[in-house]
Amino acid sequence: MEITKVKSKSKINIGLDVISKRDDGYHNIKTIMHELNLFDEMEFSTDAQGFEIISDLNIKKEDNLIYKAYRGFCDYVGEDLNLKVRLNKLLPMGAGIAGGTFNGAETIKYLNKAYGYNMKLDELISFSKKIGADFPYCLTGGKCLAEGIGEILTHVNYSDPYVLLINPGYEVSTKEVYENLNLSESRVDFDKILEALQNKNISELSHYLKNNMEDYVFKKHKELDIIKDRMVKFGGASAMSGSGPTIFGIFCDRDLLMDAYKYFKDRYKNVYLGGNYE
Repeated sequence: MEITKVKSKSKINIGLDVISKRDDGYHNIKTIMHELNLFDEMEFSTDAQGFEIISDLNIKKEDNLIYKAYRGFCDYVGEDLNLKVRLNKLLPMGAGIAGGTFNGAETIKYLNKAYGYNMKLDELISFSKKIGADFPYCLTGGKCLAEGIGEILTHVNYSDPYVLLINPGYEVSTKEVYENLNLSESRVDFDKILEALQNKNISELSHYLKNNMEDYVFKKHKELDIIKDRMVKFGGASAMSGSGPTIFGIFCDRDLLMDAYKYFKDRYKNVYLGGNYE
């Protein structure tokens, strides 16, 4: 029995603009997706009768994005496949960093290869976007400007900054946040955000960086605004990732990063360095 081990990544949204609601219930968005070097550990094999998952997660199978990805793949190919998954969940859940969707994306990649379907990325994206809007990016990875519901991806280039993440330890309902958004808010200038990232200009990045989901979430969870403000005072550009509640800071100075890390590490359990600092 061959076991495949993978590191299932995560992401932050460097700016997030929810533009409009679509007739299909999804929302049109614009965001820069940035892959993090923070991951869950997964093991896959075909040594199962149908679908089997081993993990400490206390959620129903039907709500698990790994199972949803498995079911979506099987429905697409018209065949029920055998799959055993072992998940070591290291990332916080419901955190706005797409940990669960990356788990699902790795499941699709494994099934595609293990059973010899060898579908191209475009085909995987075409059916997986029906499972969840983050699947196209999570199958692609890297640094992308995402538009539409998240399926229109354009690779962007900039040097990896230092990234610090603070997760307060509770989940936020993405559905609730979308239902309470003020879609008349001013647009986010991603040209300026990308230019600031490329120039490593934290002051400019801090000026333009905005997630227009923050207003609703911060009203319910005032500590998130305090975390963001403190991150800025340490010299970072800061925003909420996705629908929250994770707050991230982007730094170009390692000393400032570590000062902030030590401060938050003393106060919060879930504090992460999310970049490649070798």
